[in-house]
Amino acid sequence: SRLNSILKKVGVQIFEFHDFEENPKIEDLDRGLLQLRVYHPDLILAIGGGSVLDMAKLLRFFYSYSGNKIGRVFEKIENLLPLIVIPTTAGTGSEATSFAVLYKNKVKYSVSHEDILPEIAFIDPYFTYNISRYLTACTGFDALAQAIEAYWNLNATNESDVFAVKAIKLLWPNLPLAVNNPTKEVRNSMSEGAYWAGCAINITKTTAPHAFSYPFTTYYGYPHGHAVALTFPFFMEYNVGSILLKHGTIFDKMIR
Repeated sequence: SRLNSILKKVGVQIFEFHDFEENPKIEDLDRGLLQLRVYHPDLILAIGGGSVLDMAKLLRFFYSYSGNKIGRVFEKIENLLPLIVIPTTAGTGSEATSFAVLYKNKVKYSVSHEDILPEIAFIDPYFTYNISRYLTACTGFDALAQAIEAYWNLNATNESDVFAVKAIKLLWPNLPLAVNNPTKEVRNSMSEGAYWAGCAINITKTTAPHAFSYPFTTYYGYPHGHAVALTFPFFMEYNVGSILLKHGTIFDKMIR
């Protein structure tokens, strides 16, 4: 790639790990860790969608935190590898969260720890300008669902509400445009909205629409955002009354 050529010209040695499927699986993670421990990098740079970013976050974390990966509490340690992420979709919000998805035997787990959050997230909407309509719809709806779930969440705080409102105001009007008539300005708004949605769920986590979506991905192969789009309307309809009572202003504009 062009980036590889630039880095090699300035004397940077590069080791690539990209031979893994969407939705990180524990087998792929273990294989990546074996290669990582042979190479001993000084830094991890992840460029891609949510699965790529999650894999990089998990690789960086478990490179330093050895032992069982699921069902344990991790003590804080120092001297982690630096991690820089560049999202190419808008988006999963993975660039802004301190957790990552990991699948084992078709069961989804979430590995959560402060050290999973990347040090640097470089968000350049340029990388999203040429993605397909379907990928735009899937990742964009995922971001919108994250923002709304954060806003109706029982764990919501004043800070998460600020992030969620920013995200909703950007994503709600721009998602249809991004799918049907994308411009640079629309893509820019989607990337910003996805980032704020990630910031919101980093505080609150997601809710039932996301939880119920995972079997559609693991057993039927639906991309994550598509799966969330299948489950979300039912919970939106179920929750709409209480949402309007608590958060009337922004949701009233959206729904009515």
